[in-house]
Amino acid sequence: MKCLSPWSSMRRNLVRLKRLPQRAGFGVQSPFAFSLITHLIHDRTPFYSFGELKAKEKEWTGDSVHGKVENNEPLYLKQLLFKLVNFAQPQTILHAGIPSAASLYLQAAKRNTIYRFCGEEEAESRNCTKEESLAAEQVVKEEKSRTEATLSVEQKVKGEVKQTEESLVTEKREKEEARKSKEAQEEQGTIDFLYLHHFRQPEYVRELFQRCAAQANDRSLFVVHGIQYSREMRRLWEEMKAHPAVKVTFDLYDAGLLFFDPKKQKQHFVVGF
Repeated sequence: MKCLSPWSSMRRNLVRLKRLPQRAGFGVQSPFAFSLITHLIHDRTPFYSFGELKAKEKEWTGDSVHGKVENNEPLYLKQLLFKLVNFAQPQTILHAGIPSAASLYLQAAKRNTIYRFCGEEEAESRNCTKEESLAAEQVVKEEKSRTEATLSVEQKVKGEVKQTEESLVTEKREKEEARKSKEAQEEQGTIDFLYLHHFRQPEYVRELFQRCAAQANDRSLFVVHGIQYSREMRRLWEEMKAHPAVKVTFDLYDAGLLFFDPKKQKQHFVVGF
């Protein structure tokens, strides 16, 4: 399935020509924005994973665990998603809208993150962001259980009664893990990374964005596909930029990036991509 009609593709090419002067970050005063544009958005590093992911895409014949898959994002956008996840290092990733091959890139960039897909029907039936998986907490519990079992055997064999230096270190680590687990539970429902992908249904995008924006945190990064693909999406992009919780935004034509860090001043950047 093609991403854009011939007319839309022509329009996109014209926009790219118009944005050529902005490709190198000319005129950008913000160190954060300049670094993101020059070192990430326009980074051409050939990650070894890209070849593997492109090959894996071909294995997807139209069906996945999420149902029918649409491959309607350009390759460079999927690769950008990989780099953005690698940059943001989120604990949770929510992929909302239409199932697509982008999920491969989102998950490959940080394999130990909690990834969740939320389809249109699921989003309408309930708040899909509330049920974040506790997989990470389960891993911590299992590791703790294995550690305790190992120490118990060692103590019995060696007849140790007093705590050794190793057990004290282990105890300290377990307390730290418990603290982090508690913080994760307190933050449950917040969204670190959102990829919103359903530009043919602007109302759906608007509703889900508003819902997710209420659950954003200081580290949150939202990526919205197709912000310039229609008049309705362009109008919606302006609404997103104006949202009080959104601080820094990047218009890449094919996608919009939204950062929620309250320490940053509200700024908007148009980038040739």
